[in-house]
Amino acid sequence: MVAEKRKLNFGINHGGPAFFSDSATIRFSESKFALDFKQTSPRSDELPDGVHESIMINHNVIIIDPIMAKNLLGVLSELVKKYEKKFGKIKTVGKKKRETHTTKKKDSIKASNYIG
Repeated sequence: MVAEKRKLNFGINHGGPAFFSDSATIRFSESKFALDFKQTSPRSDELPDGVHESIMINHNVIIIDPIMAKNLLGVLSELVKKYEKKFGKIKTVGKKKRETHTTKKKDSIKASNYIG
């Protein structure tokens, strides 16, 4: 039997523009981790009756399986070590600012660092 050569065409979707996140919530279940990245930006609109201020929140959610989550943890850990070796220690927000939410089926950790 002669082996057939097959051509496989595929496209790559590079997604939209880069998304800066100043807050994230991570939840998990038995089969997945949901990483909900948030971007908070203040808005001011000058209207006839005065300035109206509002806060806009955009979300980008990434859902990954537990194996990918563990691989991502390892890669991030190594990259943070390299970053700190090159640029110095990263200062983090104290434990008082971090909230932990626990439910019967899901757990989450919310961490927020606002840069504005």
